[in-house]
Amino acid sequence: MMKTIKMLPLLTVALFLASCIVQSVNRFYTETSVCAVPAIAGEWRPLDDKGSPAPVKPWIFGENKVLTYEKNNAPANLKVTYFSVGKAFFMDSTADDPGEGANQWWSMHVFPVHIVAKIEIQDNRLTLTPLDYRWLEKAIKAKTITLSHIIQKEGDTLLFTASPEEWSGFLKKYAADKEVFSETNALRFIR
Repeated sequence: MMKTIKMLPLLTVALFLASCIVQSVNRFYTETSVCAVPAIAGEWRPLDDKGSPAPVKPWIFGENKVLTYEKNNAPANLKVTYFSVGKAFFMDSTADDPGEGANQWWSMHVFPVHIVAKIEIQDNRLTLTPLDYRWLEKAIKAKTITLSHIIQKEGDTLLFTASPEEWSGFLKKYAADKEVFSETNALRFIR
């Protein structure tokens, strides 16, 4: 019961954040696109909006998991799969077992959904840039993009049901597009 009470604020955050993040019930990668990204392994300290190290523990990126921390240093594990499409690298993430607790990063994954972020590593800097939900929502409504999806009643939020093959084609076409992978949504880290 106490664990459930602790999880209620996180579920509220998850519902709010879900409207800002592109979520898919299917994975974003195909089996043939899975790859290793050795340069990502290790500790990465999140940067604040000014480009300075944030007062939070470093995230730990592993072969198939990422240990995340938020402002109060609450930890949470994500399961990840690294993959490539064309010349771009991506990370597909889902919630792992919450263990002793969960933070906002875990709660974004609390429903059985996948979230994708483009990976860019340059020297000692890592950038994870998620798909821009607002751009994708406008493109779907304007019918300039066709990806399988359903509309959740509350808030008219899109939940994508596209297959890994559909996502692969989409990512190949839009990986370099700065509007689709907007830097304003990027998470930045320093080693």
